[in-house]
Amino acid sequence: GDRKLGGILVEVDAEPDLVKAVIVGFGINVNQEQDQLPPDLQKTATSLRISHQRSFARVALLQRLLLSLERTYKGFLSEGFGPILQRCKEVCSTLKREVVVYKPGGDILQGTALDIAADGALVVQSTTGELVPVYAGEVSVRTQNQAFLE
Repeated sequence: GDRKLGGILVEVDAEPDLVKAVIVGFGINVNQEQDQLPPDLQKTATSLRISHQRSFARVALLQRLLLSLERTYKGFLSEGFGPILQRCKEVCSTLKREVVVYKPGGDILQGTALDIAADGALVVQSTTGELVPVYAGEVSVRTQNQAFLE
């Protein structure tokens, strides 16, 4: 469905021509029941337990996730970004949806997420028709009931 299961936060330490470090953090709602989610998120968030109607072993889930990340990283080293980009496009629930992007510095972009560019940018067609590559910001997706998932 349209409920948010987790989130990703990426921080980059870079200069114009050099990436020094990339730190990726992610969170997944695993075994929460509906009433355990924060009241302001109960209509937009979910958990694996809620969506699959069973509990999950968190350590085993983490192990599988880390093994998958390792395989993906090894694939990146041997094959480059192309296969990862293709897979991201196949499973990205943001594409072809209305979005609001809260950009660093306070600017807000509204439009439709159309593509993921070869360099990893989310390509958003603004309400004025301009194609805007988004490299940083918080992206919220409009759900069927016109609310935004944040």
